[in-house]
This record gives sequence, structure tokens and C-alpha cells, in this order.
Amino acid sequence: MDRRKSIKSILLGTVAGGLVVHGCKPESASTEEIAALKSDENHFGRTPEEKELIEKLNSEQFFNEHELGTIAILSNLIMPPNDKFGGATDAGVPDFIEFMAKDVPKLQTDLRGGLM
Repeated sequence: MDRRKSIKSILLGTVAGGLVVHGCKPESASTEEIAALKSDENHFGRTPEEKELIEKLNSEQFFNEHELGTIAILSNLIMPPNDKFGGATDAGVPDFIEFMAKDVPKLQTDLRGGLM
């Protein structure tokens, strides 16, 4: 390939890329869209069916208080809190394990058996 053609291709590619980036500006979101996003921070991008399932799972309880306490202690042993950052319980690990046990029923036997 000719050196001049190579330099010409590189320059045209650079200019074209710059024009594409400059020409593609995001549309500004309306106030209703921003309010909807802020009200739905924890479940962004979920379908209505997924939101209903999450609400249903959060209303149920799988582990008893003793088991949740054991999970919290074990979580803090694995990832103990320090001065800069919180520990596993501050991050919500016991709640996440509870949620996963309810969401994926095949994990329930293993999780409860492991706690015994």
C-alpha cells in the first residue's frame, strides 16, 4: 500500500470518528423520566413482573433469626469490618443470602444444611 494512501486513510478515519462523536449528543431527559429513575433506584431496568417477584420474595422469610445471626457472624469472620469500610453485615450480605435462598430454591437445602 502506498504511504500517502495510508496517511490519508488514517486522517480521514480520525476526522470521521470525531464528527460522529461530536454529532451524537444525548437527548435531555424530561423531569418525569428523572423522577421515575430516582424513585426506582434499587430496581432500575426491571420489568413489572420482576418488581412483583422481588416484592413477593422480600415479604417472605426463609431463615429464622438464629440462622440469620449465624450468617451475620460467619460473614463478619470472612470479611471483618475495619475503620475505613464496614463489614459484610454493613454491605447487606445476610440479606442477600436470604434473598438468594428464596429466589433459587435449589440452594435452600445446601444453605440450611451448611448452617447446621
